[in-house]
Amino acid sequence: MLKKPSLVVLFSILVATASFSNVSAAPATDIKWRETPLPPSSVISVNELANSNSSGKKTWAVKGDCSIDKAKTQVTTMASGTCIVTLKIAKKASFKAISGSRAFAISGAGGSTTATGGSTTATTTSTTVATTVASTSSAIYYTPAPFSVILKKSLPGKTLSALSAVGNRTKFVLADASSGALSSNFLTIDSSSAYSAPAASFTAQTYESYLKGMFSAVSDTTDSTQFRIDSVLHNIYSLDFDAANANKLVFKLNWGWTTGSPGFISFSYDKSTSLLQAKKRYTLNTSSYTHSLDGGFSAANYYVKLSGGVFSLVASAGDATKLYMFNSPIDYDMPLDFNPDSIGFVSNDRVSLSTITRKNSITELIGNDTKLRDVSSTYKPQVATTGLNSATKTAADAKLAEIKRLVEAQGGKLRYDTLAYQNFREGALGVTLQSDSIANGTLGQLTTPNVYFTNEKDSAGTYHPFMIIASFSISDKPNLLNDVRRPPGAGGGGGYASSNVTRDATLQIAITKIPLRDYGLVSAIAENTLPKSLWSDTGSSGAVTTYSYASTSTNGVAYDGVDIYPAMNNTLSQSQAAAEICSIGIHVGQGMGLHYHADGFSALSNGLSLYNADDYTGKTHPPLIGFAYDGIALFGKYIASNASMLGYGVALDDFGGHDHDGIGYHYHAHTSSATSNLGKPYTLHLLLKGAWRGKINAIPDFWKQFSEAKTYYGS
Repeated sequence: MLKKPSLVVLFSILVATASFSNVSAAPATDIKWRETPLPPSSVISVNELANSNSSGKKTWAVKGDCSIDKAKTQVTTMASGTCIVTLKIAKKASFKAISGSRAFAISGAGGSTTATGGSTTATTTSTTVATTVASTSSAIYYTPAPFSVILKKSLPGKTLSALSAVGNRTKFVLADASSGALSSNFLTIDSSSAYSAPAASFTAQTYESYLKGMFSAVSDTTDSTQFRIDSVLHNIYSLDFDAANANKLVFKLNWGWTTGSPGFISFSYDKSTSLLQAKKRYTLNTSSYTHSLDGGFSAANYYVKLSGGVFSLVASAGDATKLYMFNSPIDYDMPLDFNPDSIGFVSNDRVSLSTITRKNSITELIGNDTKLRDVSSTYKPQVATTGLNSATKTAADAKLAEIKRLVEAQGGKLRYDTLAYQNFREGALGVTLQSDSIANGTLGQLTTPNVYFTNEKDSAGTYHPFMIIASFSISDKPNLLNDVRRPPGAGGGGGYASSNVTRDATLQIAITKIPLRDYGLVSAIAENTLPKSLWSDTGSSGAVTTYSYASTSTNGVAYDGVDIYPAMNNTLSQSQAAAEICSIGIHVGQGMGLHYHADGFSALSNGLSLYNADDYTGKTHPPLIGFAYDGIALFGKYIASNASMLGYGVALDDFGGHDHDGIGYHYHAHTSSATSNLGKPYTLHLLLKGAWRGKINAIPDFWKQFSEAKTYYGS
């Protein structure tokens, strides 16, 4: 009898345990979303959008470029854009209540009504691939227009104002009419005709027509009243002459690897007579890559004449043509926020290209001796051809769909909709170099030849998919590194004062892997383990911040293939305040590789940055401009004129990111108030702030480069 209570207690425990086991064994409420875009101008059953393992009451809502009927059973899409669908499912039996949202792109063939049955299998829509420029079909996951597209854009309504004085790095245009009418004859550069210097009008009123006629006056180092003339569009070319061709003016390559005896002329301009005079000439030694005075300059003190659309040098002022200088029609001046303390141009010599190992990086990356030659047969179809190609796109899309299926079968998930990765790939592969601004670049070359997806397992059999980006880390537009007031030094003894500085960019070999799997988000700044950071590298004793707890080098990549660095430099100073970046937020370090530190669009907004205001037209979210190495996407900043965009009112956290409308956590370019070294207030224009919000500790081989561990690169 004394054992009965024990039996009762034991029975109670068993019942409780059994009851608990039944609850924990109940399946979690789940929503399975449609995987493909919605057809345009169509009526779609809500059953085609998502289904669930719960029979709880479903409540549907939509916003964006679509509407839902009163019965909440059918969605009607517009001709294009994005439809945001929200589904709420009430608690039913052992299934808990759940809600979720999904942003669907509207694209493909349309004009139909889908069946209203319960099937959730969506048909695949076909996408037409452009041969030169990527065609992205999402109003959320889209990349900016590349420079090749910007050049052709109209820029109407420009009027020219007279230049008051020529200063160091003044941007100007030169015409034969004092009125500055766009129909005047302007000095231009023509890259399609051996970089000749023909006269042309601005009547086309496009970015290209203006940029061909925009120049930078670089003061002579021995006489500040004289200046050389550098092209803005092709800024490694300076104005010279051809003595063997009637002293015709022509642009010569002076700031890149070349042969022969190029050089540049130092001019003076007399505003009272409106005459441009050639005072002296410097020649380039293509062994030492230094310039010296040309003692045999036969056209010294000659004047510039325009005749028959040709500019040349003539001996007599009476034969010269009156020429008039006007302010640049496009603002390319250094933004105040990129030099808040008004630091002047340093006089340090530039690093000579003779000290840089010249590599044919194009051959090294995509030629016979390619770094991608060992990509396994599993991934080879994605890189069979460089650039935009329908066959490699088909292979990449198929691999991405397979990755999603295999990862989800293991209980994992991708961080974003596959459309984000597909459109980023297409956008990156459509970027070509349209500015002669790279010392060993080739006009028209791809900036990112290959982007492909891999899905290798670790020793436990877990899939770890990556997006591999093989680029040259060069932007497609003018870098104007010569405008940087205080560029990084080349290092060595003696300090900055005796150091040469970096003003030239070269092709790099950048093979980057971006994790596709969602590894979660950190809850504290220092939760991720970094072998060293900007904070530790400088021996800082202060608390870590989202600025300082950052990689000491690159921490992301932009859609043009250029590395993105933290906002701070390696001395824990803001790069903007140090006056070491150019107007698009970019510069080069000791390795002569371009990388972004700041957002040029936010600071200047001249239509010629990494992304621009025109990119927002007809979209519902700022453009996708890059990825951080933690796998989190980087979008452009929110601007007041687009306050209706998704997420506009959702605050960014200290890492510079937020989550809204089912997109998933992502970063945005943004601004922040700061104080300069001299105590002046200015605005930080941030791309990637520094610290990563995405968890990196579980990402395999996170810190290993391509040459160190090739498994997850697919080799």
